[in-house]
Amino acid sequence: METSDNSAVFSAMGAELVARGIVSQAELDAGMAAEATEAAAGDLPPSDGPTLTPPPDDGTAAPEQASAPNPLDGFDLDPVFAPPADPNAYRFQTLAPLPIEDAKHVNALFHAAKIPQPIAAQIYADVERLDKQFAGMDKSPKLDAEWQLASQQCDLQLRQGWGERYEEMTGHFRRFVADVAKAQPKIIPLLTDSPASNSAVLIRQLAEHAARIYASPRKQ
Repeated sequence: METSDNSAVFSAMGAELVARGIVSQAELDAGMAAEATEAAAGDLPPSDGPTLTPPPDDGTAAPEQASAPNPLDGFDLDPVFAPPADPNAYRFQTLAPLPIEDAKHVNALFHAAKIPQPIAAQIYADVERLDKQFAGMDKSPKLDAEWQLASQQCDLQLRQGWGERYEEMTGHFRRFVADVAKAQPKIIPLLTDSPASNSAVLIRQLAEHAARIYASPRKQ
């Protein structure tokens, strides 16, 4: 998935998420700090694996460690909607293979969010498609207006789709993002760096997934 170097654009996107109540300023700052730390460490060279994510590795790398306890671990999920036991079991058909380390980060994020393989594959494909579609948006002088319009259209579609359940479902979405961010702060820059944050389809998927999680019984 492509990202931009335009920090002013991403700051504006992050401010929009804070304004919507999706994340707090502290969560946004923590997520961006985690992203900056990783960027400072340098990128690994691209893998020459197949067009499935993650590419194969030699099995010696340590698994991604969550930064804090995951609040979603406390729910006893229906096996049909549960994530794979191993984070590295996720498989995605991609337009281009990811470096191994990037693939591990993506897998860890989906796993922390308790997203099952079929839904994760669909979300990944949607995000990759949107990133490709809007790859040059940071170069547009009309970005601010385009972003505001996309945000308004997204909100309108959600209100029309959910009707009286709008507040309930957006509440599930906000709680879900905040819970995942406790274990995987990188969900914040992934939202702010991607036009997917204005995708009503993606937000609906995640909100409905969150509603299933929060309706599940607690583990004994």
